[in-house]
Amino acid sequence: MHYWRRLNLFVLYFFAISVNLGAAFVSISKLFILFSFVGYLIFKKPWVKIKKFESIPMTLIVICVAMVWICLSTLWSDVNPKEMTSAIVRHTRLLIIPVLFLLIPTRQICLKVLALISLSHVIVVCLSFLMYFGFHIPLTQNKQPFEYAVPFTSSLEQPVMSTLVVVLFWCFKEVWASKRLSFLCYVFAGLCVVNVFYVMMGPHHYIKDIYNT
Repeated sequence: MHYWRRLNLFVLYFFAISVNLGAAFVSISKLFILFSFVGYLIFKKPWVKIKKFESIPMTLIVICVAMVWICLSTLWSDVNPKEMTSAIVRHTRLLIIPVLFLLIPTRQICLKVLALISLSHVIVVCLSFLMYFGFHIPLTQNKQPFEYAVPFTSSLEQPVMSTLVVVLFWCFKEVWASKRLSFLCYVFAGLCVVNVFYVMMGPHHYIKDIYNT
């Protein structure tokens, strides 16, 4: 039990960091989450606590109902079976949400996980600024043009994460930092906003294209 708790903390923290590092790290973290969830079922025995239907987390119920409906909709779909199977597998990733809720033991651990997500994304944003100024960062992805300034994920995922992180810094600034250091949350949030609207494929790129034409 003790070793599982330590493993579970490592899995949660690794997942928090990996969400900003691309698909490979996320896939590895999901495998760790699966191992930790098996340990949760063995040691916690959650089915013992579920005495009534109302005690089942509503998030889990909604996701399971959605998955059942998606599977039923394949009965009248004309989509290629391979594409259909791939789409269903992608949607099953939603199940990781209630699993993570179950694996997070306390509010303090939850705040640490959110803090790691936010701080690791700030590092990604800083690397994005360096790429914007022409620095070549080792181990970054090369699937997208270098001028997009996207170190690890994509030009879609990075701004989505930036938006999430701005919300986290705004909502938890009083929890994560004292009054003297709360300005850091505003600084980090500002970096994310500038990165989305200026560093990435923002308005200045379109203005530059118009000027060149």
